Amino acid sequence: MDSQKKALRLTNYFVSLPSARQTVLLILIISMLYGLLSSFLLRPEPDFYLALNSIGSGIFALAVPAFISSLAIFLAQRKLLFRRVLFLSFVGMAMYAIFYLVGIWLSHSDVALSSNAIIVGYGLVFIVWFVTSKFLFNLRRASFIFATLQLLFFATFFIAANSIGVGPDPLDTVVRFYFASLVFLVGVYAIFYFINAPMKRNLGISGVEAIALFFSQWFYGGQGLEDTFEEIGEEAELAVGAMSFTGKSTSTIFLVPYVHFGPFGNLGGSEFSSKLSSAFESQYNNAFVFHGAVTHDFNPVSSDEFAPLLAAAQKAASQLHPAPARASIDVTRQGSWKVQNFSINDSLFSSVSRAPQTTEDLDYGITLALKEKAERNHSLALIIDEHNAETGDINTVGPGSPLASELLDAMGASLQKKTTQQPLLAGFASGGTSIAKSLGKNGIRVACFLLGKKLHAYLLYDANGITPDFRDEIIAAVKRVGQSMGYSTLPEVFTTDTHQINTVRGVLNPMGRGDRKIITAITLQLFAAAQKNIEPVKFAAASERFRMKVFGGKQSVEIVSTLNSIVAFLKVAAPIVLLAATAIILWALTKF
Repeated sequence: MDSQKKALRLTNYFVSLPSARQTVLLILIISMLYGLLSSFLLRPEPDFYLALNSIGSGIFALAVPAFISSLAIFLAQRKLLFRRVLFLSFVGMAMYAIFYLVGIWLSHSDVALSSNAIIVGYGLVFIVWFVTSKFLFNLRRASFIFATLQLLFFATFFIAANSIGVGPDPLDTVVRFYFASLVFLVGVYAIFYFINAPMKRNLGISGVEAIALFFSQWFYGGQGLEDTFEEIGEEAELAVGAMSFTGKSTSTIFLVPYVHFGPFGNLGGSEFSSKLSSAFESQYNNAFVFHGAVTHDFNPVSSDEFAPLLAAAQKAASQLHPAPARASIDVTRQGSWKVQNFSINDSLFSSVSRAPQTTEDLDYGITLALKEKAERNHSLALIIDEHNAETGDINTVGPGSPLASELLDAMGASLQKKTTQQPLLAGFASGGTSIAKSLGKNGIRVACFLLGKKLHAYLLYDANGITPDFRDEIIAAVKRVGQSMGYSTLPEVFTTDTHQINTVRGVLNPMGRGDRKIITAITLQLFAAAQKNIEPVKFAAASERFRMKVFGGKQSVEIVSTLNSIVAFLKVAAPIVLLAATAIILWALTKF
């Protein structure tokens, strides 16, 4: 688990950028501040007019070429967001300002060293532009051109400002700038080699290409990364279960695909929960898609793999022949586990959770063992991971782990209970799409099951988990509303663990970090609607197996370990390469 945690920490560096207006303000502030500091370094005595003139020179030397670079690149590549290009110009401009100030400070003691420091700075900024354009902006061929252009713009205005002497010949100065950039470029390609080597050897794919495609998906929704996944994926035989509830005014289906809804964004199976639900909307009033108890090993390698899943789900649905339903719901707590068994006729809908403690998915081998236990007394059992306590920790339940043994014991204890089944009354409601950033396209689904005097509420969210405190908050709110309606209400929260929303920062985006009021309000509205729709229902269940290409257990582990190895190596190699390139530049500048 430590290797997974190390890999996940890398996503903490993904941050949201300021708006274009804020970046423009930052560019102006930094350029004016540079002007004032350069004035002070050149002449420490206070001089109002000199300071005022220096502020203008700072804007001319830094802000103007920053704006020109941003505008030129944006006009050439309209697919780019202007605020991203502008922010890159700001970063480059800030680096130029630092090296200009270092050059001014060194000019009092060593003019040659002062000039060389500025030349090294130009080379480093060139590399920042090149790497950012190549990977973050996905400009494969144009990255070199844009890095070259911005250097030319800044060099022109820097030389025209004439605040620091870097040589009598402007053309010779620009050549030196480009020479430094070329040396650093060679160093960067050496780093690319270090990235590519382990990926090529272990997975047979280009690490540099994979990184570029990752950012292409993040920024533009590109799905080119799926071609890479196809190369490393492996075929698996999985299953999808279907349960239908049919009344006079309702027709609802529960779907439990043993597929993980990842890896992120619109790649692989990340959108399968909403796509599967949408595919059944014409046939059913409501389609609930639950998180089948599997791990990230069962992330589909591409969105095209939806076809075999849909075909299997439709085949299972075609076998549903509703019959009068009697049911019982029992909750068993043993160790850290809670097992909730919803027994309908001779079928079982069994959901598991460790809330408020976290789990990060169940290994499919454990799921099959649970299923085998349950189907000794049931014709069909579906095992669902409620995935309703996201704390940021990673505790995958694997074969032989203490958590797995504890869960198997809890399931065994739950199956020993013999509760008399009662006539099943149910009501359903769905909605809440596009109300919160932490919700996927499938929104919120609420199912109410009335058994005697007890009202059980299944609250399903198309989300990447939920924080334990928000889960408790929602359950308490639903209980209060149910009590006001005259029911002894027993709610439970489920999430699909969709990775559709994992596109901005990090890979853990549970509900509860924002938008709590609107999510709770919609949940209560849907709960009231579902309760109002309660009626006697008929029930049917079926399942179907299918084959799909997924990441696979070995590949998932290999990807994580390779990524950690690359990062650990780059922490040492990158600084050494950059220092070596700097030394080569400084040595070469003394020779011509």
